[in-house]
Formats: sequence, structure tokens, C-alpha cells
Amino acid sequence: MRAGIFLAYWPWFSPPEQLELAALADELALDSVWVSEAWGQDAVSVVGLLAGRTERIALASGLLQIPARQPTATAMAAVTLDVLSGGRFRLRRGVSGPQVSEGWYGVPFGRPVSRTREYVEIVRAALARRAPLVHEGREYAIPLPPERGTGPGKPLKLLAKPVQRPIHVYLGAVGPRAVELTDEVADGRLPFMVDPRQADVLFEPLDRGRAHARGPRRRRVRPHGRRSRSPCRAGRGAAVTGLRLRRDGRAGAQLPRRSRRARQARSRRALASGRVDVGRP
Repeated sequence: MRAGIFLAYWPWFSPPEQLELAALADELALDSVWVSEAWGQDAVSVVGLLAGRTERIALASGLLQIPARQPTATAMAAVTLDVLSGGRFRLRRGVSGPQVSEGWYGVPFGRPVSRTREYVEIVRAALARRAPLVHEGREYAIPLPPERGTGPGKPLKLLAKPVQRPIHVYLGAVGPRAVELTDEVADGRLPFMVDPRQADVLFEPLDRGRAHARGPRRRRVRPHGRRSRSPCRAGRGAAVTGLRLRRDGRAGAQLPRRSRRARQARSRRALASGRVDVGRP
């Protein structure tokens, strides 16, 4: 079983804590570290920082929000992170929810499945770099038609080349129709709060999506949750994606409790001294 960790965003995890956990996961030879975003810290910047402070572990967005960026901007971020990490980046996308999409980004939440499908198609086409990018769909039009703009837009080809061919694309799908879409357009899915005792709830929509796909494709399913009561031990490659990893090497528990004021003070001291990379615990 391949296993990784999920890093909560600020203020729940401070920058030094994110770096410390990523370094520990890298040292323990875990598979991957996933960085999320909401309406505060963005995932791209943190993954870029981790790329320079780790050596082997895969670095992933968990997830990049679709309403936050145009698909071509996501392709640019993905290729940049892939190059900076030496080919260790994994791209997870998701539409977020109506509260964040409309309340923070000012983007209507309607037709999330249609938007996700076109979004992934555009990102994949841009990263493939086979030809200048052209997409004419219900949700996105690239380049912008002359009647909708000023006229000089023309198809462009992504300048940078990714290390991986291709970069793996995952979905943060929750609803049944979105889960079905996984097998059609993505390499895998990170389901949220999965109960192994009711795995059929997870796999039935995936099977339906496979029936609509062009052919059988192997999908990666990486369940994760914010907390777990499981007593499993995190040896080399033995943690579970999404569990909070403690400094003593145990998975399935939160970090030692500290007041938010103490954690913020520690972050300020580390940033002021320039020693943000705390290294070994």
C-alpha cells in the first residue's frame, strides 16, 4: 500500500509545521504529501516551497480549486511545480463548493460536472503540448472568439515542458456524477471521509464511469480524512493518506496540542530568524 500525508492549510498548520511534516514524511519514504487551499493560503506557493525542501516524496495539490484559476493558469502552475520538483508533482483538481465558489471567487457554481470535464480536457491538452491550444466548449472558449473580445487572440502553445509525461491528474469528486467522471477524464480520485465497510458507495459510481469511458483504465483511489482514530503505526510507507503524522512517527493522531498563540509565536520566530526549514524533529 502506498501511503502519504495531508497537510492542513493555515492557520491549522503553520508554515514551519508544514515543512517539518513534509520533511519527516520524506525521511520515512512515504509516497506523497498533499497540500490544500480554501480562501487563505494557496496550495501552489506551499508546494513550490516544499519542492526545494524535500528530495524524494511526491508533491501534490490536494486540491487546486477550479473557480480560482483559468485552466491554462493551472497548466502553467502544474508544469512549473513539476520542473521545480524534478518530476514529483501530482495535480488534484476540484470545484470546491457553492459557498467558496460564489462567496469568495464570485464564480457561479452551476454545472460543476460539465465545468470539471472541460477543465481537465484543457489542462491535459495544454500540458501535452502537441499543438497550439484550441478549445470550443460550453464552459470555456480558448482562444476567446473575436466577437467576445477585442480580436487579436490566437492559439498558443505552452512554452515550458513538464518533466513527467504525463503529469497525473486527480479529482476531488464527491457527488455520484462527479465520481463517475473520474474514470472518464482523470487518473484517480481522492475521496473524502471514506468508510471501508461501505466501499460499494465509492466503487459503484466508478464502475458506471468506467462503462462510459473509451476503454478500461486503471484508476488510483486515495482515500483521506482529516482525522482518524486508527492505531496504525507509520513505519516506512505504512501511514495512510490524510492522517496527521506525529513527530514520534505515529499516524492516526493529531500533533501534540499547543495553543494557537504559542504556534503563531513559534512561526514568527522561525520566519524572523530565517530558519523556516526546521529539518528533523
